[in-house]
Amino acid sequence: MSDEAPTRLAGRPPPLFDLRLGQGLLLSMLAVVVGGLAAWRELATGSPMDRLAIPLRFLTLVLLVRGLAGLRLLLRRIRLRGAARGHRLELGDDALVWTRPEGALRVSKESIAGIVPPAEDGAHAPVHLLVTPEDGDALVRLPPVFGPPGALAEQLERWRGPVPAPDPLPERPLARAASPVYDAAAEGRPPEGGAVLRHGWGWLRRGPYAAVLFAVVFLEGTLRIPEGLELALLPKLAMAACALIPIGWLWMTVREIAPRRGLAMVITPAEVLMRTQAGVLRAPFDRLDGVGIDAQPSWSIALGRAPRRRLRLDRRADTPIRYDEAFLGETAEVVAALLDAYRTGRLPVPPSADAASEAADAPADPEPAGAAAPVDGDGVDAPGADDASGSDAPAGALPEDGAPSPDDAPAG
Repeated sequence: MSDEAPTRLAGRPPPLFDLRLGQGLLLSMLAVVVGGLAAWRELATGSPMDRLAIPLRFLTLVLLVRGLAGLRLLLRRIRLRGAARGHRLELGDDALVWTRPEGALRVSKESIAGIVPPAEDGAHAPVHLLVTPEDGDALVRLPPVFGPPGALAEQLERWRGPVPAPDPLPERPLARAASPVYDAAAEGRPPEGGAVLRHGWGWLRRGPYAAVLFAVVFLEGTLRIPEGLELALLPKLAMAACALIPIGWLWMTVREIAPRRGLAMVITPAEVLMRTQAGVLRAPFDRLDGVGIDAQPSWSIALGRAPRRRLRLDRRADTPIRYDEAFLGETAEVVAALLDAYRTGRLPVPPSADAASEAADAPADPEPAGAAAPVDGDGVDAPGADDASGSDAPAGALPEDGAPSPDDAPAG
């Protein structure tokens, strides 16, 4: 036991303004300006369906949507600043104690398998701790109230010290069937030593909102047409098409994600499970070479210019599995770090040498009469256990390219 005093960090309000928030407020002001130009054009022409007034009203709505996102971000940061003084962090010899308004949380040092610094968003992103799962949750999210998140992550890494992977890796038997494990996790019974990642709602931000806004513009203009005038057939068809596009997209996406039962992934000590319409897709950790992130340029009404990012699971002698970040409840960096901790055996955290010694010295319980004989190997004798994907999905349910990616659902 060290004689050094524990390190104590008091919560303090993070910075309120940054470039992202400034852009949101600027777009709000531009929405007012462009909306005024649209109103002036309508007064000058006397028609709400003027060919210049319509695109101006559409641009007003686009700027307003982006501006409202900035105002929502401002309110969230104001709430965080108001609660910052109620947070305290203490780094002791053997545990971390986080005091927060809803109560204190103690995390032992030995149960922490890694620290994930924020990848972006500067001073307003949380620091994640990878810990021994409890009730399926293997993440502790420290809010950005203890100074710059990057500096906090470095301090935590020095306090925790290196976390070596066990060598050799412990035996990690696969479940006989994946569907019961997945269904149990969806019902609130996570696998022992495993983690459950909830489904995210980020995919809603990438919907076809341009069609929605055009439909609003046409509908609002139609309701203000002077009496005695009737809308032509072409604008009516355009308004109907703009209304049907988002409805069709939402129906297809909900149909695609419904089998997942609100879960993005179920992680066991031996594998990661993902459910598609074809069945449960299994990716055993001993057949994964690594976990990465792919990004490609993208633009949407709600987010503006933002890359579309996908989590990539590199399977040995098989095509990678890609999972859209918009369907994850966490950032791709956090999920990649979590999966890599399981893949390398750092999660679940193996028992310490002292605990293992005590367990070895403890007398064994006598085996009751009639006990079942132990099975050889990992106890997995289900058909298809030697399949490259380890999937128990129905035969022929996987695509021909061998990459049944859960992110095939339309995401805008």
